[in-house]
Amino acid sequence: MSWSLNKKITAGFAVVLAILAIAEIISYRSTGRLVEAARQVTRSQQVVEALDEMLVTMDEAEAGQRGYLLTGNESSLDPYKAANARLPKVLKTLGKLTANNLVEQHDIVLLERRVREKQNDLASSIALRKSNRSAAISQLVLSGRGKKEMDDVGALISQMKQTEENLMAVRTTRWEASARETTLLVATGVVVAFCVLLLAILALNNEASDRFRAERAL
Repeated sequence: MSWSLNKKITAGFAVVLAILAIAEIISYRSTGRLVEAARQVTRSQQVVEALDEMLVTMDEAEAGQRGYLLTGNESSLDPYKAANARLPKVLKTLGKLTANNLVEQHDIVLLERRVREKQNDLASSIALRKSNRSAAISQLVLSGRGKKEMDDVGALISQMKQTEENLMAVRTTRWEASARETTLLVATGVVVAFCVLLLAILALNNEASDRFRAERAL
């Protein structure tokens, strides 16, 4: 059965629209994966930043404690107090960012314990200084316990950063792959639709020319 020109035109445009619709659906799904990959990369960056903030905050707390031990001036404790107030917020942020990673959650629990041990050590030395117990302070410093606790915190944070940076590298690669895939799918869909439309126009133009010649011959 021979189709009329109008039916062929309609069929051609229907094919083009179908191709564009399929390309749009595939692109939408690919874009969703791209957005998720980008979100994971951002989350890894936030974890690394929070770990850096944790280490800086611990250093500030120790610096405030050291300044007070040396001077006995209460104002020297300001960095220590500010750091102690900030630490729970940083730990809470880390907990939220790593909520979906059991390995990192285990590390967070360990980090909380080591931070708490270091805080207790700092608080003990400050209490000794307030009581003017110089001998006890000297004994505490010479024991090296405070340094070991700080080293343990630093080592754990470095390990956690390395784990997160490795994870971020994987996520970045995944994001780049998703970006390329999305771009390729969108471009392919547009090119295919354009080619089909062009072929339909050429076919219709040839048919119209054949009819015109046939009508002239008649």
